[in-house]
Amino acid sequence: MGSSSRPEDYDYKKFTPEQSNNYFIDYIEKWRQAMCTQFLRSGEFNEFTDFYLSGHSFGAYLCGLYSLKYPQHIKKLLLCSPIGINVRKDEDKNSKNTHERLKRRKEESGLGPPAWAVNFLSFLWSNKLTPFWFGRTLLPRSKNISVIDEIIIRD
Repeated sequence: MGSSSRPEDYDYKKFTPEQSNNYFIDYIEKWRQAMCTQFLRSGEFNEFTDFYLSGHSFGAYLCGLYSLKYPQHIKKLLLCSPIGINVRKDEDKNSKNTHERLKRRKEESGLGPPAWAVNFLSFLWSNKLTPFWFGRTLLPRSKNISVIDEIIIRD
């Protein structure tokens, strides 16, 4: 979760990975229930189901888990750069990071991206400069909103 904010009552040291997943899935569900309650209080009847859910990176991973547990609430699911965690083979455990693994694999097989591309992308990533950061920074705010509106309207 890089530079993302974290709930004050969450301490990752006290949870197993599965408990952490459930904590955040339940957090999303509590938000949905609170929104439902808010609509009911305002006189509007809205169960706040059948909604669009989107997440980026680890948030996309959590949105995917939420949609598996509560599919009845999701109309559309948009996962942007969802994180993928896989179990590494024993030979990969010796590498400290992805950059080292890519470099070693290229040396061994001769395949892979050019070294300058790996170095450049590693620099960007380590400085938290992701494609979404560029989009948020370089596009005017109204452009970002209109792109999202167009996607929703098409569906």
